[in-house]
Amino acid sequence: MQRYGVGIGDEVVIEIVETEQPTRPLPENAGRRVHVGSLTRMFGFMVAVNDEAPITGAADDLYVLTAVVGASGVLGRLATPARRNQAQDYRLSLGGLTSRQLGDRDEHLHWLNRDDLAVGDRVTIRIVETSQASVPAKRSPAES
Repeated sequence: MQRYGVGIGDEVVIEIVETEQPTRPLPENAGRRVHVGSLTRMFGFMVAVNDEAPITGAADDLYVLTAVVGASGVLGRLATPARRNQAQDYRLSLGGLTSRQLGDRDEHLHWLNRDDLAVGDRVTIRIVETSQASVPAKRSPAES
């Protein structure tokens, strides 16, 4: 079974990047920061595993964005496995929650959900300002 992952010796790189690429102007009083020249800002995370193409989680109506790298299983020499032959599990997720105008239903957006990570993989997370985002792999309605 092939696995990909984050493990001992892996690095998580966070780089703050700002671009001047224009996006469509938002209506006045939209509560968003605006560049000089009516350029709107859209912030997100660009996430890549090893040398794979990065995925950019961002949206014009995004309010919450998370990139989570997690590990479970026997991670320390004194840890006791919860079940026999339990391996370490390494996970990576990228998701968010919208904050839309009254009457528009918010959504949970899911760009990435991997549980196939392994020791030796490299995960890179960059905080970016961008005008383009990856299409979410999954959307689900937010609870009211």
